Formats: sequence, structure tokens, C-alpha cells
Amino acid sequence: MNTSANVDGDFYDSIVQLSKITSVSVSDIYKEILKMMIKSSKLRYVAGRLSEYQNHSPERWEKLHYSLNEEEIELISNARQNFKISISNLAFAGYLLFWNVIVEKLLKKSKKSNIENILRTYDEYKEKLANYCSYYKKRLKVIKKE
Repeated sequence: MNTSANVDGDFYDSIVQLSKITSVSVSDIYKEILKMMIKSSKLRYVAGRLSEYQNHSPERWEKLHYSLNEEEIELISNARQNFKISISNLAFAGYLLFWNVIVEKLLKKSKKSNIENILRTYDEYKEKLANYCSYYKKRLKVIKKE
């Protein structure tokens, strides 16, 4: 099934940049973020109840196209129902919490070493969104367990 999500422009740029460096498709990176968020929540690496929709106002929105197989449709649909959250918001929370892990994982797989540049850009973006990160971590009681 082919579908799309409206995502924050900087989030989109991060995915596209990583895609170019690792040769992993934008769709696959987006799904990796979703899967990591879902898996981490099930394993209680992330505690709390996700119940809000993406409500920040980015400077620009981008449409990200991705495809899902039947297994992914079931996994993501169940997560959406369990967390009471949109798919794009679930992915954005995963980006804020796990982007550095995903970057490292994909760069190791592709045997690239540009991690510092990618994470520096991400850290600048996270700083810009510090209040929104705080929103996920405090208001929704989402805690990334160390």
C-alpha cells in the first residue's frame, strides 16, 4: 500500500540527507523510525501514554511518500490505535527520541562515517525544538529510559 504523511520540513530534510548518504530509501528510513518508536514503547524503553496529535507550527510542511506491506500495515495500525496518535506524530516523536540511534545504525550498515555532520544538524534542530521535545517528555510523560 502506498501512502503519505505530512511532516515537518526539517524532519523531512534529515531523512532525505540520511537517505542520500546511506542509499536507504526515504520510505524505509521513515518506517524504521516508526518501528523503533513502536518497538521501544512495547519494550518499555519509552514509558507513558502518547495521546496528542502533532500540533507544532513548522516553517514548512513536506509530503513524505512511503509504502507499507501487510505486516507493516498491521503493526502501524495497531500502534496508532494503542497510542491514540497519528502516524506522522508517532514518527515525529520517534525522530525526536531516537534519530541518533537510527543514524548510527544505518551508517554502520552502509559502512559510512558521516555521523558527526548528520547528528550536528539534528542537534541544532533539536535545540530549535527544545520546547516541543519537552512537550513529549513532560506533558505526555514520555521518558526515554537510559
